[in-house]
This record gives sequence, structure tokens and C-alpha cells, in this order.
Amino acid sequence: MQAQQLSNATLRIHEASDQAETNYRPRALALLGELLQFDSAVWASGTHTPHRLNSVYLFNQPKALIALYEREFLFKQDFVRCAAVSQPGKAARLSELKPRAEFEAMLTYKVLCRPLGIEQAMALARINQLTGLYEYIALWRKSPTVPFSERDALILELLSAHLFAGEQRWLARNLKSETPSDRIRVYAMFDKFGVLRVADTQVADHFIASWPGWRGPVVPAPLLHAARASKQAQAAKTFTTLDKRCYEVQPYRCPLVGEAFKLNIIHDANLAALSPREAAVAQLYAKGLSHKEIARNLGSAPATVRNQCMAVLRKLGINNKAELANRVGPQ
Repeated sequence: MQAQQLSNATLRIHEASDQAETNYRPRALALLGELLQFDSAVWASGTHTPHRLNSVYLFNQPKALIALYEREFLFKQDFVRCAAVSQPGKAARLSELKPRAEFEAMLTYKVLCRPLGIEQAMALARINQLTGLYEYIALWRKSPTVPFSERDALILELLSAHLFAGEQRWLARNLKSETPSDRIRVYAMFDKFGVLRVADTQVADHFIASWPGWRGPVVPAPLLHAARASKQAQAAKTFTTLDKRCYEVQPYRCPLVGEAFKLNIIHDANLAALSPREAAVAQLYAKGLSHKEIARNLGSAPATVRNQCMAVLRKLGINNKAELANRVGPQ
């Protein structure tokens, strides 16, 4: 492998992470395939203990593989994944872990690998220190006589940091593209389990300031409750105010992750002074809705909404709806 080939592949991986309109994982795997040969692959993230897959992308494999793999006796026998997770950043090769005859005698081989053409495997994992999730790439070959080589392992190890970092960059770009930068200073995204998947560098600082002693990967309980409440109520957004911060949570359909929630942290004492109900009223009032329309949306009486609008203007120190729209920002 020439240094120039590796350099070009690294550059193209980072270019792929800047293309928000293109799904990142298949593009990145295609670039990896230009340097080493494989017939199929999986790119997944999840937790090792307890075992849980949060997101899965399959390359040249049917979705039935996931259902099969979720059977406890099969994933427990996945010695290649276990080896990769136990040594993050190091490529684990099937041929180096178990004799061929022993592999072919395993139930996993008979039920899963042989029917799906998985005769050789190489995998690499990385543990995300912020989220506690492992990111995992496994490459598979159909030929039982062509194992992955040391050269293949070296390529995967050298490019893995760029592959995983590129995905985080791609997810962040998709998230930021929907975040109004004139009012949001800190952003994050967490999945349906409450596990942080994308986070601005300042998110942890804000969490610890509001909830001393917080440690990831799951967001603080009030934010997870707010997320679930917004889903149940089919609400556009919910708000939690604490310690001069407004935590704004809204459902978000995320590429690669699926069902998720976007979190914006508005560090503004005036906005944070609003109650969750007042914040919801402020959002709708700033959009131009009348008191009656807001009342209909929120299930309140028009007179109550009128009083809440007056309270919002007073707390924010502004005089009219136009100033409110400038303060709250576009939605």
C-alpha cells in the first residue's frame, strides 16, 4: 500500500462527510473497498453489555441478518465482535482467532454465516468516550480460502479513526443545518434510549452546571422525560428551564440513527426565565398566530393565552410581536 493511496482515501473520506445530501456509511465503505477487497459488510453502533444495537447499516446483506443476529445464542458466539470490542482500534481477524474446523463446527456458522456467505471476517471497534457506545465495522468475504491479511488489517486500522470521525461530522452537519445559528449556541442529538449520539463540545459543561454529578452517556432524566412527553403529545417542542438555560427538545428523524431527539441549549437568562408553557406560547406567538389560534393549539382558553403573552413580553423586556420574533428566532 502506497502512502499516496492512503492519503487520497483519507481526503475522500473527509469530503464524503461534507456531503450532507449523501448517506455517509455506504459512501465511506465504498472508499474503503477501493483499498481492500470484501464482499459484504456491516457498520453498526450499540452497547456491548447489555447487548443492544442502536443503528445498523448492511452492505450486500439482507435485513434478515439483523433478526437472526438478535438471537441471544448467536450474538454471544460472535467471537470476532467480542475480540474487536475488547481491543478498540485493533482489527480482529477470524483466521487469527479460531481454527477453521472449529469455526465451521459452531452453530453460528451453520445458522448465520454459511447461509449468508460469511466465510471470512475482519472487524474493528471504537468506544465513544462521550456516549459509551461502540462503533463497529465488520468486513466479510465469501471465500473460505482467502482470509483477511495483515495488510488488510493495517488499512482498516489506519483509516478507522477517519471513518468514525467522518460519520460524527456528517451527523453533526445534518443536525446543524436545521439549527438556527443566530439563537442556538449549543446543540446535541440523542436517540430513543436517551444516549447522546452527537454533541457540541460544550454540552457536557452545560449538563454538569445544571445537574451536578451528571455523567454520560444518557442525557439527564428531565430531558429524557421531556423528549418522551413531546413524542406522546405529538408536540413540536418541549422546554425545560434551569440555571439560566433553556433546554429545547424536539423529535428528530435522524439519518443512520432513526427515531431521535434534537436538543438545543439556549443560554440566555431572559429566555430561560420563561416557564415551559410560556416558552411554547412565545414560539407560536412569534410565528404570528393569534391568541385564539394559540389557545386551540395548546388546549387553553384565549384569555389565558393573552395573559401568558403579556407575561412573556414583560419578562423579555420587549414591547411587541415583531421584537419577540427577533428574540425567539426563526423556527
